[in-house]
Amino acid sequence: MEDKNNFTTDISPEDFQNAHSDTSHIPAQLPILPLSSFVVFPHAVGPISVKNALYARMINEAAVHDRFLGLTLIKNQKNDIPGTADLSPIGTAALIVKLINTGDDEVSFICQGIARIQIDSFLQEQPYFKAQVHPLEDVFEHSDELEAMLDVALHADGPCAIRYPKSAADLLEAGDLAGIATGKAALLRSGTDVALFAIGSMVPIALGAAEVLAAHGVEAAVVNARFVKPLDADCLCQTAQHVALVVTLEENIILGGFGSTVRELLAASGMTVPVHSLGIPDIILGQGPRNILLARLGLTPEAVAQTVLTHPAVSATGDHFPLPVPFEDCEQHDLAPLPHKERKKSD
Repeated sequence: MEDKNNFTTDISPEDFQNAHSDTSHIPAQLPILPLSSFVVFPHAVGPISVKNALYARMINEAAVHDRFLGLTLIKNQKNDIPGTADLSPIGTAALIVKLINTGDDEVSFICQGIARIQIDSFLQEQPYFKAQVHPLEDVFEHSDELEAMLDVALHADGPCAIRYPKSAADLLEAGDLAGIATGKAALLRSGTDVALFAIGSMVPIALGAAEVLAAHGVEAAVVNARFVKPLDADCLCQTAQHVALVVTLEENIILGGFGSTVRELLAASGMTVPVHSLGIPDIILGQGPRNILLARLGLTPEAVAQTVLTHPAVSATGDHFPLPVPFEDCEQHDLAPLPHKERKKSD
Protein backbone atom coordinates (compact mmCIF):
# COMPACT_ATOMS: atom_id res chain seq x y z
CA MET A 1 0.00 0.00 0.00
CA GLU A 2 1.38 3.41 -1.01
CA ASP A 3 1.88 5.99 1.71
CA LYS A 4 0.22 9.15 0.41
CA ASN A 5 2.47 11.30 2.56
CA ASN A 6 5.65 9.94 1.06
CA PHE A 7 5.58 9.25 -2.65
CA THR A 8 7.48 10.28 -5.72
CA THR A 9 6.28 11.00 -9.20
CA ASP A 10 8.59 11.43 -12.17
CA ILE A 11 8.00 13.17 -15.48
CA SER A 12 7.96 11.01 -18.58
CA PRO A 13 10.82 11.39 -21.09
CA GLU A 14 8.33 12.51 -23.74
CA ASP A 15 6.93 15.35 -21.62
CA PHE A 16 10.42 16.40 -20.60
CA GLN A 17 11.56 16.58 -24.23
CA ASN A 18 8.46 18.52 -25.30
CA ALA A 19 8.98 21.09 -22.57
CA HIS A 20 12.48 21.81 -23.87
CA SER A 21 11.67 21.81 -27.59
CA ASP A 22 10.31 25.38 -27.62
CA THR A 23 8.73 27.95 -25.32
CA SER A 24 5.28 27.54 -26.87
CA HIS A 25 4.66 24.74 -24.37
CA ILE A 26 4.81 27.23 -21.50
CA PRO A 27 1.25 28.07 -20.39
CA ALA A 28 0.16 31.70 -20.57
CA GLN A 29 -1.07 31.47 -16.97
CA LEU A 30 1.18 30.09 -14.27
CA PRO A 31 1.05 29.64 -10.51
CA ILE A 32 3.86 31.73 -9.02
CA LEU A 33 6.15 30.50 -6.27
CA PRO A 34 8.07 33.38 -4.59
CA LEU A 35 11.67 32.57 -3.66
CA SER A 36 13.47 34.48 -0.93
CA SER A 37 17.09 33.44 -1.12
CA PHE A 38 18.02 32.05 -4.54
CA VAL A 39 17.25 32.18 -8.23
CA VAL A 40 16.55 29.30 -10.63
CA PHE A 41 17.96 30.09 -14.06
CA PRO A 42 16.84 28.57 -17.37
CA HIS A 43 18.30 25.06 -17.90
CA ALA A 44 19.42 24.84 -14.26
CA VAL A 45 18.22 21.86 -12.22
CA GLY A 46 17.82 21.93 -8.48
CA PRO A 47 15.75 20.87 -5.46
CA ILE A 48 13.31 23.18 -3.69
CA SER A 49 11.63 22.60 -0.33
CA VAL A 50 8.49 24.49 0.63
CA LYS A 51 7.12 24.62 4.17
CA ASN A 52 3.83 26.36 3.58
CA ALA A 53 0.47 24.64 3.32
CA LEU A 54 -0.89 26.91 0.57
CA TYR A 55 2.17 26.66 -1.62
CA ALA A 56 2.41 22.92 -0.98
CA ARG A 57 -1.12 22.69 -2.33
CA MET A 58 -0.16 24.83 -5.34
CA ILE A 59 2.79 22.63 -6.20
CA ASN A 60 0.75 19.44 -5.85
CA GLU A 61 -1.92 20.85 -8.15
CA ALA A 62 0.69 21.92 -10.72
CA ALA A 63 2.31 18.47 -10.59
CA VAL A 64 -0.92 16.73 -11.61
CA HIS A 65 -1.88 19.40 -14.14
CA ASP A 66 0.89 20.42 -16.58
CA ARG A 67 3.90 20.45 -14.22
CA PHE A 68 4.69 24.10 -14.96
CA LEU A 69 5.06 26.88 -12.43
CA GLY A 70 6.66 30.28 -12.31
CA LEU A 71 9.54 31.08 -9.98
CA THR A 72 10.36 34.65 -9.06
CA LEU A 73 12.45 36.41 -6.45
CA ILE A 74 11.01 38.40 -3.54
CA LYS A 75 12.71 41.76 -4.11
CA ASN A 76 11.28 43.35 -0.96
CA GLN A 77 11.67 41.00 1.98
CA LYS A 78 10.67 43.49 4.67
CA ASN A 79 7.08 42.24 4.64
CA ASP A 80 6.37 38.94 6.36
CA ILE A 81 3.72 38.14 3.75
CA PRO A 82 4.82 39.42 0.33
CA GLY A 83 2.34 41.06 -2.01
CA THR A 84 2.44 41.39 -5.77
CA ALA A 85 4.45 44.64 -5.50
CA ASP A 86 7.15 42.78 -3.56
CA LEU A 87 7.83 40.29 -6.36
CA SER A 88 10.24 40.69 -9.24
CA PRO A 89 8.41 41.01 -12.59
CA ILE A 90 11.03 38.80 -14.25
CA GLY A 91 11.16 35.14 -13.32
CA THR A 92 11.68 31.66 -14.68
CA ALA A 93 9.18 29.14 -16.00
CA ALA A 94 10.14 25.83 -14.44
CA LEU A 95 9.13 22.23 -14.96
CA ILE A 96 8.53 19.94 -12.00
CA VAL A 97 10.71 16.92 -12.78
CA LYS A 98 10.26 15.01 -9.55
CA LEU A 99 7.82 15.58 -6.69
CA ILE A 100 8.25 14.26 -3.17
CA ASN A 101 5.44 14.85 -0.70
CA THR A 102 6.58 14.85 2.90
CA GLY A 103 3.47 16.10 4.68
CA ASP A 104 0.40 18.31 4.45
CA ASP A 105 2.35 21.51 5.06
CA GLU A 106 5.63 20.62 3.38
CA VAL A 107 6.66 19.50 -0.06
CA SER A 108 9.98 18.98 -1.79
CA PHE A 109 10.50 18.80 -5.53
CA ILE A 110 13.16 18.91 -8.21
CA CYS A 111 12.61 21.35 -11.03
CA GLN A 112 14.39 22.51 -14.14
CA GLY A 113 14.26 26.06 -15.42
CA ILE A 114 12.90 26.24 -18.96
CA ALA A 115 12.89 29.93 -19.95
CA ARG A 116 12.79 33.44 -18.54
CA ILE A 117 9.31 34.91 -18.22
CA GLN A 118 7.78 38.36 -17.82
CA ILE A 119 4.86 38.65 -15.40
CA ASP A 120 2.28 40.77 -17.24
CA SER A 121 -0.41 40.83 -14.56
CA PHE A 122 -1.52 38.94 -11.48
CA LEU A 123 -4.77 37.05 -11.80
CA GLN A 124 -5.06 36.14 -8.13
CA GLU A 125 -3.24 36.50 -4.83
CA GLN A 126 -5.19 33.98 -2.78
CA PRO A 127 -4.85 31.19 -1.92
CA TYR A 128 -1.59 31.62 -3.87
CA PHE A 129 -0.23 33.81 -6.64
CA LYS A 130 -1.27 33.16 -10.20
CA ALA A 131 -0.19 35.37 -13.09
CA GLN A 132 -0.46 36.01 -16.80
CA VAL A 133 3.03 35.57 -18.25
CA HIS A 134 4.89 35.44 -21.52
CA PRO A 135 8.34 33.94 -22.29
CA LEU A 136 11.27 36.26 -22.87
CA GLU A 137 13.55 35.58 -25.78
CA ASP A 138 17.25 35.30 -25.02
CA VAL A 139 19.14 37.31 -27.61
CA PHE A 140 22.81 36.53 -28.00
CA GLU A 141 25.24 38.73 -29.90
CA HIS A 142 27.28 36.76 -32.38
CA SER A 143 30.98 37.05 -31.71
CA ASP A 144 33.43 35.69 -34.25
CA GLU A 145 36.21 35.91 -31.68
CA LEU A 146 34.27 33.90 -29.08
CA GLU A 147 33.50 31.30 -31.74
CA ALA A 148 37.17 31.11 -32.67
CA MET A 149 38.22 30.83 -29.02
CA LEU A 150 35.74 28.00 -28.51
CA ASP A 151 37.32 26.24 -31.46
CA VAL A 152 40.74 26.68 -29.85
CA ALA A 153 39.42 25.24 -26.57
CA LEU A 154 37.84 22.25 -28.28
CA HIS A 155 41.14 21.36 -29.94
CA ALA A 156 43.31 21.98 -26.90
CA ASP A 157 45.24 19.14 -25.31
CA GLY A 158 44.03 20.01 -21.79
CA PRO A 159 41.20 21.77 -19.99
CA CYS A 160 40.36 25.38 -20.86
CA ALA A 161 38.27 28.09 -19.21
CA ILE A 162 36.70 30.84 -21.33
CA ARG A 163 35.38 33.96 -19.62
CA TYR A 164 32.81 36.10 -21.42
CA PRO A 165 30.36 38.80 -20.25
CA LYS A 166 26.77 37.94 -19.46
CA SER A 167 25.61 41.42 -20.43
CA ALA A 168 25.90 43.21 -23.76
CA ALA A 169 29.49 43.63 -24.92
CA ASP A 170 31.14 45.61 -27.68
CA LEU A 171 32.03 43.44 -30.66
CA LEU A 172 35.41 44.02 -32.27
CA GLU A 173 36.74 43.60 -35.74
CA ALA A 174 38.78 40.57 -34.81
CA GLY A 175 40.83 40.36 -38.00
CA ASP A 176 42.15 37.01 -39.17
CA LEU A 177 40.61 34.64 -36.64
CA ALA A 178 41.67 31.56 -38.54
CA GLY A 179 45.17 32.06 -37.19
CA ILE A 180 44.24 32.10 -33.49
CA ALA A 181 46.40 29.69 -31.57
CA THR A 182 46.67 28.92 -27.88
CA GLY A 183 48.55 31.66 -26.05
CA LYS A 184 48.70 34.07 -28.99
CA ALA A 185 47.79 37.74 -28.53
CA ALA A 186 46.86 40.30 -31.20
CA LEU A 187 48.42 43.74 -31.70
CA LEU A 188 45.41 45.91 -32.55
CA ARG A 189 47.15 49.27 -32.67
CA SER A 190 50.79 50.37 -32.85
CA GLY A 191 52.29 53.03 -30.61
CA THR A 192 55.66 54.05 -29.17
CA ASP A 193 54.70 56.05 -26.05
CA VAL A 194 52.61 53.65 -23.97
CA ALA A 195 51.35 50.09 -24.32
CA LEU A 196 47.85 49.11 -23.20
CA PHE A 197 47.63 45.35 -22.57
CA ALA A 198 43.93 44.47 -22.26
CA ILE A 199 42.02 41.26 -21.68
CA GLY A 200 38.39 40.45 -22.46
CA SER A 201 35.85 43.23 -21.98
CA MET A 202 38.62 45.77 -21.41
CA VAL A 203 39.84 45.63 -25.02
CA PRO A 204 37.25 48.16 -26.30
CA ILE A 205 38.09 50.38 -23.30
CA ALA A 206 41.77 50.26 -24.24
CA LEU A 207 41.02 51.14 -27.87
CA GLY A 208 38.87 54.07 -26.74
CA ALA A 209 41.60 55.26 -24.40
CA ALA A 210 44.13 55.09 -27.25
CA GLU A 211 41.94 57.42 -29.32
CA VAL A 212 41.74 59.91 -26.45
CA LEU A 213 45.50 59.73 -25.89
CA ALA A 214 46.19 60.30 -29.58
CA ALA A 215 44.30 63.58 -29.34
CA HIS A 216 46.79 64.59 -26.64
CA GLY A 217 49.85 63.61 -28.62
CA VAL A 218 50.41 60.25 -26.94
CA GLU A 219 50.60 57.24 -29.22
CA ALA A 220 49.40 54.06 -27.49
CA ALA A 221 49.88 50.51 -28.64
CA VAL A 222 46.91 48.26 -27.85
CA VAL A 223 47.27 44.51 -27.42
CA ASN A 224 44.35 42.12 -27.09
CA ALA A 225 46.04 39.56 -24.86
CA ARG A 226 43.21 37.03 -25.35
CA PHE A 227 44.90 34.53 -23.02
CA VAL A 228 45.75 34.98 -19.36
CA LYS A 229 47.60 31.68 -19.34
CA PRO A 230 49.71 31.08 -21.28
CA LEU A 231 50.69 34.65 -22.10
CA ASP A 232 52.09 35.57 -25.49
CA ALA A 233 55.58 36.42 -24.22
CA ASP A 234 56.92 37.36 -27.66
CA CYS A 235 54.13 39.82 -28.46
CA LEU A 236 53.99 41.44 -25.02
CA CYS A 237 57.75 41.76 -24.55
CA GLN A 238 58.34 43.05 -28.06
CA THR A 239 55.64 45.69 -27.61
CA ALA A 240 56.81 46.67 -24.12
CA GLN A 241 60.43 47.28 -25.14
CA HIS A 242 59.47 50.23 -27.34
CA VAL A 243 57.36 52.21 -24.82
CA ALA A 244 57.87 54.22 -21.63
CA LEU A 245 54.91 52.70 -19.76
CA VAL A 246 52.83 49.52 -19.80
CA VAL A 247 49.25 49.67 -18.52
CA THR A 248 47.30 46.44 -17.99
CA LEU A 249 43.50 46.43 -18.00
CA GLU A 250 41.27 43.67 -16.65
CA GLU A 251 37.74 43.41 -15.30
CA ASN A 252 39.05 41.24 -12.52
CA ILE A 253 40.75 41.42 -9.14
CA ILE A 254 44.17 42.98 -9.72
CA LEU A 255 45.89 40.98 -6.97
CA GLY A 256 47.20 37.81 -8.58
CA GLY A 257 45.46 38.58 -11.86
CA PHE A 258 46.40 39.38 -15.44
CA GLY A 259 48.44 42.44 -14.51
CA SER A 260 50.45 40.52 -11.92
CA THR A 261 51.26 37.87 -14.48
CA VAL A 262 52.43 40.49 -16.98
CA ARG A 263 54.69 42.05 -14.34
CA GLU A 264 56.30 38.68 -13.63
CA LEU A 265 56.78 38.03 -17.34
CA LEU A 266 58.49 41.37 -17.99
CA ALA A 267 60.64 41.10 -14.87
CA ALA A 268 61.76 37.58 -15.80
CA SER A 269 62.68 38.92 -19.25
CA GLY A 270 64.94 41.55 -17.69
CA MET A 271 62.73 44.48 -18.69
CA THR A 272 62.52 47.51 -16.41
CA VAL A 273 59.62 49.34 -18.06
CA PRO A 274 57.15 50.49 -15.37
CA VAL A 275 53.82 48.64 -15.26
CA HIS A 276 50.57 50.17 -13.97
CA SER A 277 47.71 47.73 -13.44
CA LEU A 278 44.06 48.76 -13.68
CA GLY A 279 41.24 46.51 -12.50
CA ILE A 280 39.28 45.76 -9.35
CA PRO A 281 41.07 46.36 -6.03
CA ASP A 282 40.98 43.77 -3.26
CA ILE A 283 37.93 45.23 -1.53
CA ILE A 284 34.25 44.44 -1.21
CA LEU A 285 32.62 46.32 -4.09
CA GLY A 286 29.13 47.78 -3.74
CA GLN A 287 26.29 46.94 -6.08
CA GLY A 288 25.13 49.04 -8.97
CA PRO A 289 24.94 49.32 -12.78
CA ARG A 290 28.05 47.95 -14.45
CA ASN A 291 28.90 51.18 -16.26
CA ILE A 292 28.78 53.15 -12.99
CA LEU A 293 30.95 50.61 -11.19
CA LEU A 294 33.50 50.68 -14.02
CA ALA A 295 33.57 54.49 -13.85
CA ARG A 296 34.17 54.36 -10.11
CA LEU A 297 37.07 51.99 -10.69
CA GLY A 298 38.63 54.16 -13.40
CA LEU A 299 37.87 51.63 -16.13
CA THR A 300 36.54 53.95 -18.82
CA PRO A 301 38.41 55.28 -21.88
CA GLU A 302 38.64 58.78 -20.38
CA ALA A 303 39.76 57.56 -16.96
CA VAL A 304 42.39 55.25 -18.46
CA ALA A 305 43.70 58.12 -20.57
CA GLN A 306 43.84 60.32 -17.47
CA THR A 307 45.85 57.64 -15.65
CA VAL A 308 48.35 57.55 -18.50
CA LEU A 309 48.61 61.34 -18.87
CA THR A 310 49.31 61.84 -15.17
CA HIS A 311 51.79 58.98 -14.83
CA PRO A 312 55.38 60.13 -14.16
CA ALA A 313 56.69 57.90 -16.97
CA VAL A 314 54.67 59.72 -19.60
CA SER A 315 55.34 63.31 -20.66
CA ALA A 316 52.27 64.87 -22.28
CA THR A 317 50.71 68.27 -22.78
CA GLY A 318 47.11 69.24 -23.20
CA ASP A 319 43.94 69.43 -21.19
CA HIS A 320 43.50 67.06 -18.29
CA PHE A 321 40.40 64.99 -17.78
CA PRO A 322 38.34 64.93 -14.59
CA LEU A 323 39.62 62.29 -12.22
CA PRO A 324 37.63 59.05 -12.01
CA VAL A 325 34.82 58.98 -9.46
CA PRO A 326 36.37 57.95 -6.11
CA PHE A 327 35.26 54.58 -4.84
CA GLU A 328 34.18 56.10 -1.54
CA ASP A 329 31.95 58.69 -3.25
CA CYS A 330 28.90 56.51 -3.83
CA GLU A 331 25.85 58.50 -2.81
CA GLN A 332 25.77 60.63 -5.95
CA HIS A 333 25.04 57.48 -7.97
CA ASP A 334 22.33 56.21 -5.61
CA LEU A 335 24.26 53.02 -5.00
CA ALA A 336 24.24 50.91 -1.89
CA PRO A 337 27.88 50.10 -1.22
CA LEU A 338 28.92 47.58 1.33
CA PRO A 339 31.27 48.74 4.09
CA HIS A 340 34.95 48.35 3.38
CA LYS A 341 36.22 45.23 5.04
CA GLU A 342 39.38 43.29 4.64
CA ARG A 343 38.78 39.86 3.25
CA LYS A 344 39.16 37.10 5.76
CA LYS A 345 41.85 34.62 4.97
CA SER A 346 40.88 31.00 5.34
CA ASP A 347 43.10 28.81 7.46
